Amino acid sequence: MTLSTEKPINFKSVFDRAMEKIDGLNYNQLRETLIPVLHKGEKIDIPKMSRCVMQELEQLFRLTDTEKEFITAFNEGTYKPQLLFDGLNVNDLSAHPMALWKVQK
Repeated sequence: MTLSTEKPINFKSVFDRAMEKIDGLNYNQLRETLIPVLHKGEKIDIPKMSRCVMQELEQLFRLTDTEKEFITAFNEGTYKPQLLFDGLNVNDLSAHPMALWKVQK
């Protein structure tokens, strides 16, 4: 999210907008995107599907104190990948070009 959202990053605002979009889904939108990949004749309950997705997102996007600290630092122009990725076997993220560029903006 820090790489794809304008700074300053307001997680609550981004999350609220996503929830509004999910809550506002209608059949016409799904007909163009989701329905073509379903099995023929499969029916969907849009309100039930939306509620399920929203509940999962609420669980998934509960920020830890460390994640909040990462976003605050990022907003202030400091990239601290060690807050999120310390101890993980990933490539060195401290020199991630997009992240470094975004913190300078």
